[in-house]
Amino acid sequence: MASTPELLLLAVVLWFVATDHHVSSREPRNDQEVMEDLMAHLQFPNNITPQSWNKNNDKCEWENVECDDSTSRVSGIHIGNLSLGGTLPDTLGNLTYLKTLEVMDNHIGGALPDFGGQLTILETLNLSNNNFTAIPPEFFSGMASLVTVSLDNNPLAPWNLSSASLTDSGNLVTFSAANCSLSGTIPGIFSGETFTNLQNLNLSLNNLTGELPRRFSSLTSLVTLQLNDQTGYGLGGTLDFLQGMTELTQVWLQNNTFSGQIPDGLSSLEDFRANMNLLTGPVPVSMAKDPLRVVNLANNLLQGPPPMFGDQVLVDSGMYTKGNNSFCSTNPGDRCGPQVDILLDIASHFRYPVVLASSWKGNNSCSLNPKWAGVTCDGGGNITALNFTHFSLSGTISPAISSLTELRNLSLANNNLTGPIPEELSGLKHLQMLDVSYNNGLCGSVPNSLANVTVSIGNANIAQDCPRSPPASTLHRNSSYSQP
Repeated sequence: MASTPELLLLAVVLWFVATDHHVSSREPRNDQEVMEDLMAHLQFPNNITPQSWNKNNDKCEWENVECDDSTSRVSGIHIGNLSLGGTLPDTLGNLTYLKTLEVMDNHIGGALPDFGGQLTILETLNLSNNNFTAIPPEFFSGMASLVTVSLDNNPLAPWNLSSASLTDSGNLVTFSAANCSLSGTIPGIFSGETFTNLQNLNLSLNNLTGELPRRFSSLTSLVTLQLNDQTGYGLGGTLDFLQGMTELTQVWLQNNTFSGQIPDGLSSLEDFRANMNLLTGPVPVSMAKDPLRVVNLANNLLQGPPPMFGDQVLVDSGMYTKGNNSFCSTNPGDRCGPQVDILLDIASHFRYPVVLASSWKGNNSCSLNPKWAGVTCDGGGNITALNFTHFSLSGTISPAISSLTELRNLSLANNNLTGPIPEELSGLKHLQMLDVSYNNGLCGSVPNSLANVTVSIGNANIAQDCPRSPPASTLHRNSSYSQP
């Protein structure tokens, strides 16, 4: 058994070892030591450190470093575009007076620092165009003063916006995270309630999917929006969210799966790019007016007359090429034929579905190449039948169907249609069969004037008054009868 003096000597040795270890690994205690730690983590071109970056110099004398006049605390680090390598240390979180951190356009790599929620007055964070490989969870935690963020062009491991704690950064004006491995959906925090001042949002060149959050349209301060070029299926849903964003001047949505119509009334747009989507319906006439300067709508399923833009607008002429869209002509400004106009009115009540727009191309609705889906004609070019059974249609039945005066058969069965059967259908003197079965949102009475027409209804709400809103749930029924 060791004697007391030996134990005492061992304790002293262990104390010295522990003390030496503590001193060598302790965290920097002040801004000077933090900046020296940053210098140690960075790799300078040709291993030549800037002359002013010297431990013998006060950090406020270092080139590209700003300090607060009253406290001598570091308030700004501007080391962008200096061909720097290395990494950024977590100790930067101790610079609690830091307002600007700019390290863009370098070769800095490794994981982004965990700032520990301490950079509460940071306003500008530019980390773009580097080699950062990971972003910590809750990276933006505590950054309540952030105004401008850029993470563009970094090979980060896949991450999502939901885990980044952006809710603390309600003062954001610009948020740019293009080409930095974002995945998943855009979270509901992207709303006017969270970001009242957000003017510029760039999430392009990532792997985002799904529809935009319900309150995205409340970002009414947005001036520029870039969601283009998502890999895989991309972002989808309609463009209805744009309607409330009256300040938008630039919108890039290309290479996604957005569908439906282009909203009317986007009167501030200067640059609109939505090529490579599934947009349908006519291009709003208002889009061709000032101040528009750039437009690209190629490779969609847009319908109706091909829009004509002024000489001041740079247009991708590919949008008019046959097969690129579903316009009734390839010549800007041409009008559609009367029968095509009627069919487009019918499609509008179904919200211009892709299932129709994908084949309703050109100005001849009786064409066999391509064959217009659901349309049958006689030898004289008159439409005699519309068969939209199992087309997954929603919306209402258009009264314009009554303008197809030679129509004999109309089948709208097995869809999701709502509202009444239009009284105007009674004007179809040649109609022999009407099938609206399995559309449980249909309501009201079958027009009495269809007495000689075989009508298949099979809907729970037929013969009942139409409610103000579609019924929440109904039971399937099917019947076929000749109306007495």
